Amino acid sequence: MMPSLDDLKRDLVTACRILANEQIIDAFGHISVRIPDKDRFLIPPFVSAAMVTEADLLTLNLDGKVVDGNGAPNREVYIHSECYRHRPDVSSVCHAHSPMVKVFAALGEPLRPIENFATLFAPETPVYSRVGLIVTPELGREVATTLGNRRAVIMRGHGSTVVGPNLKQATVAAIYLEETARLTYRARSIGKPICFNEDEVETLSNYVLKDNSFERAWAYYEARLPSR
Repeated sequence: MMPSLDDLKRDLVTACRILANEQIIDAFGHISVRIPDKDRFLIPPFVSAAMVTEADLLTLNLDGKVVDGNGAPNREVYIHSECYRHRPDVSSVCHAHSPMVKVFAALGEPLRPIENFATLFAPETPVYSRVGLIVTPELGREVATTLGNRRAVIMRGHGSTVVGPNLKQATVAAIYLEETARLTYRARSIGKPICFNEDEVETLSNYVLKDNSFERAWAYYEARLPSR
């Protein structure tokens, strides 16, 4: 069953709060959701994710232009519009500056599957090597091209962009990417992490990366939110 516009708005605000609460999105990160059967998407305006309300949300087209709502979107809106344009399978895009992912972004180094949920990013995250903000459609296309058919791209000296077939999966995947970076860092402090091979990734993907796993994770992170 296709979610209603009201459902999408409610869940997008919840996603913003979850990502802020889990310290995945800081004052300048952002997440969006595609409106089904339309070349449009919902995204917060240029405010901190922790402050977003449903009334704030903007509707944009794939040119990155506001078609409904008041206010201006984030300057890096082209990350979202171009990922949607290049990936019809993607229904949500999250751009984040989470702390440990930024460590690997500073190294310009991909993250690899070293634990169950990290199989989501197998065989490794690509790295977008150009530095700076993504403030033009051309730069957005570069990010989308580098992402390719993967679930996340590391952006050198910047952060990451994570996508999903729906809002909940993109939200949870952004959290999993940060966990992968944190675990990789810790494992390296005492030895050399052993990455999963192709057969191991395939086996794990058959039961780890199911829709109900993401639903369960979403419910957990939602339950962690402070009451308003």
